[in-house]
Amino acid sequence: MDNEQQSKAKKQVIDLMQAGHSWQDATTLAEVHVSRSTAYRWVHRFRIQGEAALYDGRHVHPSKARESVLNFLESRCSQAPQTKSSIIQKELHEQFGLVMSLTHLNRLRKANGRVYHAEKKKPSGQKCRLSGSGPARFEGSKQVLALVTKTKAGELLTLSAGALSS
Repeated sequence: MDNEQQSKAKKQVIDLMQAGHSWQDATTLAEVHVSRSTAYRWVHRFRIQGEAALYDGRHVHPSKARESVLNFLESRCSQAPQTKSSIIQKELHEQFGLVMSLTHLNRLRKANGRVYHAEKKKPSGQKCRLSGSGPARFEGSKQVLALVTKTKAGELLTLSAGALSS
């Protein structure tokens, strides 16, 4: 049963239940096999959300992805492998009415070998060099990092107080 048929069946169950039919009669007449709690959950959501409740927007399971979706992904990712998954996700929704999580979309892309890894920023190249005689200095930087032990803290405070007064 595709999404449109499922929405029509769901609407029929809701209409029948709102007309006074029991959930068993409504699901039997609509030829839908769902539990009591599901039928009442549909009615409750319909009262709150209206027509939007008919479309549940579930994610697609990898084994249940339609061939047309897989073909779209194959062609789209081979044309422009650097395309962000969020853009492909929007295109899938526009073309197929399909809501697919980014995680699942990335799994499908990986399964097809169509994964694009953007270049990550390289570290700045600064390295901390410790010397026994002086303060720590970052290579490639003019900044100095002073490492002070607890016993040296008093001396440092005395030095800084003396430097402030001069």
